[in-house]
Amino acid sequence: MEEVVVIIGAGPAGLASSACLNRLGIPNIILEREDCYASLWRKKAYDRVKLHLAKQFCELPYMPYPPNLPMFVPKNDFISYLDNYASHFGINPRFHCSVESVYYDKNASKWCIVVKNNKLHTTEVYIAKFLVVATGENSEGLIPKVPGLDGFEGMYMHSSQYENGKDFVGKNVLVVGCGNSGMEIAYDLFYWGAHTSIVARSPVHVVSKEIVFLGMCFLKYLPCRLVDFIAITVSKINFGDISKYGIQRPTEGPFYIKATTGRSPTIDVGAVQRIKTGEIQVFPSIASIKGNEITFENGKSKPYDAIIFATGYRSTVLDWLKDGKELFNGNGMPKQRFPNHWKGENGIYCAGFSQRGLMGISVDAQRIATDIGAGPSGIATSACLNRLKIPNIVLEREDCCGSLWKKRAYDRLKLHIPKQYCELPYMPYPSNSPTFVPRNGFIAYLDEYVSHFVVIPRYNRSVELAFYDPDAGKWRIEVKNVCSHAREVYAAQFLVVATGENAEGVIPDVPGLAGFAGEYMHASQFSNGRKYIGKDVLVVGSGNSGMEISYDLCQSNARTAIVNRSPVHVVTKEMVSLAMFLLKFLTVATVDKILVRLCKLRFRDLSKYGIQRPKEGPFFLKTTKGRSPTIDVGCVDKIKRGKIKVFPSIANIDGKKIEFMNGESNQFDAIIFATGYRSTVGRWLKGGEELFDDNGFPKRNLLNKWKGSNGLYCVGFARNGLLAISNDAKNVSQDISTLILNSRNLLTNIMVNSSSVSFGY
Repeated sequence: MEEVVVIIGAGPAGLASSACLNRLGIPNIILEREDCYASLWRKKAYDRVKLHLAKQFCELPYMPYPPNLPMFVPKNDFISYLDNYASHFGINPRFHCSVESVYYDKNASKWCIVVKNNKLHTTEVYIAKFLVVATGENSEGLIPKVPGLDGFEGMYMHSSQYENGKDFVGKNVLVVGCGNSGMEIAYDLFYWGAHTSIVARSPVHVVSKEIVFLGMCFLKYLPCRLVDFIAITVSKINFGDISKYGIQRPTEGPFYIKATTGRSPTIDVGAVQRIKTGEIQVFPSIASIKGNEITFENGKSKPYDAIIFATGYRSTVLDWLKDGKELFNGNGMPKQRFPNHWKGENGIYCAGFSQRGLMGISVDAQRIATDIGAGPSGIATSACLNRLKIPNIVLEREDCCGSLWKKRAYDRLKLHIPKQYCELPYMPYPSNSPTFVPRNGFIAYLDEYVSHFVVIPRYNRSVELAFYDPDAGKWRIEVKNVCSHAREVYAAQFLVVATGENAEGVIPDVPGLAGFAGEYMHASQFSNGRKYIGKDVLVVGSGNSGMEISYDLCQSNARTAIVNRSPVHVVTKEMVSLAMFLLKFLTVATVDKILVRLCKLRFRDLSKYGIQRPKEGPFFLKTTKGRSPTIDVGCVDKIKRGKIKVFPSIANIDGKKIEFMNGESNQFDAIIFATGYRSTVGRWLKGGEELFDDNGFPKRNLLNKWKGSNGLYCVGFARNGLLAISNDAKNVSQDISTLILNSRNLLTNIMVNSSSVSFGY
């Protein structure tokens, strides 16, 4: 039986891998030895277990948790989430299939998977081009060798067999291991009235869920060592010195250990308080067992009725995998550390072995599906369409992709928000990229994106007219080939307008500008300040481009002034990063109050320098009007020190003399208009009035601002940067895919694309 992809294991890793492949239309099957998926959670997890991380860090790809679930999701709710996930993505594993042998057939260049069907008692053989090992790191419970354990007169089991403490009421129970399972089971036993002890075999960090949550948030912005210092300090305040109770703390920090060894800190659920009161006793490792008497390495001994070994799991991959040794080590774990652990040779992959929980599983699944299914695709929308196997053509008026960044962006430009909010779909930035990616780094990212997805746009195509032909039921796109001057006509079932909000620079009407005796330009024509050394330069506009260009001119020793035409919020990059994080949990109004307060503390009163602050908050303006706050790169300090002067709007220009609305005037050699951009959609698109307003932007009263009628869509008009572009692209491609699947027709799709597909900062 030949398949494209065989996935071994129907736990969360297998389900996530199948879902990602299904979204790309790549045939796959899951082989599972149990009679259900996620059997570890259904059959081998104790009743009170919860996800130890906040739910936003534990989502499988493309499906968030229901908003009514608690932050730390209980076992039964997580199982329901998995049920819904499998149903939503149409995942149907083949159960009762125990893999006995897997090897790579070099002659056929295929993987051969020999399976025993435990229900039918037959042997089955599967042939696959790609193999995904998704059995994970927790395949089989591990019980260490302990002298005398075979003769123990009580009951012993692995923690995967433990459900709850009902059967242990009034009994002496020893839990071996003080990791998350050990501590939680010990607490559960105490809760049920067992006389509980715990063995701490090695040093361990004990933290609270809140500390882990904050630590994972801080790791986006702070070094691991600093986050560890904060976590340890807070833990000491919270728990005090727990070494006196038998629990030693490692010398390295909790997040450093997690990153380098995969060992998680222990999250306290209440056991520490019981240890402090003596209700749960802590012992070192077991020295020997005789009858029901257990002697520990400190010489103490005690009789026990039961032992529960919370001593981890082992991988069983090498029990059946005969090839792929370049991927797995002798313990059945990947040889390479995260994030380079997931891919081997000859089409073998592994998911769920990163030792980073469900977040690691999600990353693995998406990388594997992308690697297997990368076909012809394009920037953002085109990439998403091709991942769903939907043919499309990209029309680009320039001779390159990302022309705004390559040809019309100043040298010192950087992304103004952290890189994790600026990724195009299905491709993160390199891990060594700085948090705020510079212009050249972003251009390199775009080029790599184009190369990775084998993009071949049709360049030098200027769209002159696009309209819907109701008789044909198609969009007609008339294009001028700028190189050959030939006219081309395309017909398409779907039309995606991706020219974006920054299609054309705007220079406002200013009295006397036509007779200005110096040089003037739009900000898109400015490269750097080198040619303005010693000259008087006026920058019109105090947004991000205006402030940054002013700073660049000042640094280049130009005598710089800036026109602040309207009130503006001035913030720092760190404030924006913090605000974007807080917006996941707090309202826009609350975040705005916090941000404005921080701005006042950081910048004080800027009105005395000519910069007024709006009455509405920065993110309220961003969400309602698309106006971004201005992120300071050092310009404010120059303004305060008098290096850059601030003027109100221009009243008139006479030669090189510029008069301002406050009556002041000055001579200038050059003017740079950082006055924004306009959409050009209205010039060539006919019949899109229900989607676009007179300014060429999606109408604000639309529920889905990316979708019109008759197969018309738009991407890059949300005024919310690359994050919105990524979301729009995914929404559009998924909607088109749904329509195609419903109609069962193979349709051609055209995406009219300009440089704005790579805008957003």
